[in-house]
Amino acid sequence: MNAVVKIECINDWWGMPPEKIRYLRTLGLRMFYNRYWAAEIVGLSDRYGFERRFLEGHKDYANANALGTRGVYIYYLLEPDKLYEISAPKTRTRIDRYYCTVTEDGRKVRLTKEEVLECLKSRLE
Repeated sequence: MNAVVKIECINDWWGMPPEKIRYLRTLGLRMFYNRYWAAEIVGLSDRYGFERRFLEGHKDYANANALGTRGVYIYYLLEPDKLYEISAPKTRTRIDRYYCTVTEDGRKVRLTKEEVLECLKSRLE
C-alpha cells in the first residue's frame, strides 16, 4: 500500500511576479528557493552521496494565505520498499530533512543515513 507525504510549502510565493522574485534573489535573499522536495534514492553518487530521482508532487492552494507564503501544501506519493529522502520546511529557518521507506501496509518508517547505506549495499549485491 502506498503512503502520502504532506509538506507545507512555506514561503512558496506563488502570487509574486517572477521578475520580482529574480530581483529579490539578486539581493541575496535565499528564502525564495524551493526548500521542499521528495526524492527516491536509487543509488550512490560521488558528488551528492546518493543518486536521487526527484518526485513530482501535487500542490494544494485551498488553505493558502493571500501571498501564498503559508497554507500551501504539496503531496508526494511514496511506494513501498523504496528508499526516500524528504526535505520538509517546518519554519522559515528550520527544515526537517530525513530518510524513510514505506512498509507493505503503508506506514512510513524513518531511517538513519547508515540504514539507507546498508539497504543500498544489500540491494546492489
